[in-house]
Amino acid sequence: MLPSVENKTGELKHWWDVLAEEGRARKAVEARQRALSSSELEALARQVFEEVRTRAAEGAGVRLPEEYLLRLIGELSGMEPLLELIARPDIEDIAINLRQIYVYTTAVGWQHWGESPESTGDALPKAYSAGDD
Repeated sequence: MLPSVENKTGELKHWWDVLAEEGRARKAVEARQRALSSSELEALARQVFEEVRTRAAEGAGVRLPEEYLLRLIGELSGMEPLLELIARPDIEDIAINLRQIYVYTTAVGWQHWGESPESTGDALPKAYSAGDD
C-alpha cells in the first residue's frame, strides 16, 4: 500500500519544522559570537540542510525537496518573501520603501505587494544618498 499524499505532506511539514528550528538555533549560537555575513548564513543553511536531509532520508525514508534549502536561506537571512518574488518569472523589478514592497511587471507596471518583514532590512545592503555619512 502506498502512503497517502496527505501523510507525505504531513511528514514534509514535520521535516520543514525540524529544519527551520535547527537552522534558527544554529544561527542564534553563531550570531552570539559575531555578525554573520550573507555568505556565512548561506553556508550555515547548506550545512543544516544536508544534516537534516540525511536524517530524514535515513531515519524516516523522507526525501526533502531542494526548495527547502532556498526556503531555509530565506528564513535565516530574513529575505524569504523577496526570494519568492525573485523566483517569479513575471516580476521584473522589486522596490522596498518604508517597509513596503512594490513589484514591477510589464503587464501591470508598479504594484504594491505588501509589507516586508521587519528583518528584511537586516539582510539588504543599505543605500545612502550623497549627504549621508
